[in-house]
Amino acid sequence: MVEKTPEHERHIEQIREDFPGAVFLHMIRDPFDVIASRSKGAKQRNYMWEALLWRQSVEIFVRSKREFPDSHFAIRFEDLVGDTQSVMRKLAQTLVVDFSENLLAPTDHRGASTWQSNTHRVDLPKNGVVDARFTFRNVEEDLSPAALETIGSWLGRAYGACGFKRHRDHLRPVPRFTMAKGNVARLVYAYLTRILIDDFRHFGSAVKVI
Repeated sequence: MVEKTPEHERHIEQIREDFPGAVFLHMIRDPFDVIASRSKGAKQRNYMWEALLWRQSVEIFVRSKREFPDSHFAIRFEDLVGDTQSVMRKLAQTLVVDFSENLLAPTDHRGASTWQSNTHRVDLPKNGVVDARFTFRNVEEDLSPAALETIGSWLGRAYGACGFKRHRDHLRPVPRFTMAKGNVARLVYAYLTRILIDDFRHFGSAVKVI
């Protein structure tokens, strides 16, 4: 059985208790592309919060992998769509399952006759096949300079630790605050505790998440 609800990463302990042999595969995508995709057509978004949510997801994997190294694995979304066969072969070997061409085709076990993906692009087929040409977004067109600066200032070392480089020019060493002045103290506290300290704990200079 495969279950893919992203929010369930926050309930790993309960899942492990209910399914002792569960294996967790964490899919990690470049956060700039993730946020740009989510922001398409949206009137307003909190980019600081979006960046922190991405960091939190990566931290969940790092902590889980440290505690249960044999049941948590991560792959980059870009690697999967760019070289699907190679990644799936390695994944099959890691999970000790036989590789077959079936692992390369999107499947739906809910009874639907065809797979329907949730891509926001109206010009692409919803067949579950991801076209690698559209994986790497032009974030400078999708997001404003202020949004890019905000995102880049709240990612910390997690971005590089995951092996991402394409948007590193947007990373910033100090946070960009987007809330009212009365909340600055809270934001400074959040930056100290959720970025600097967690960077030290989880994303040291030699740490490679994937």
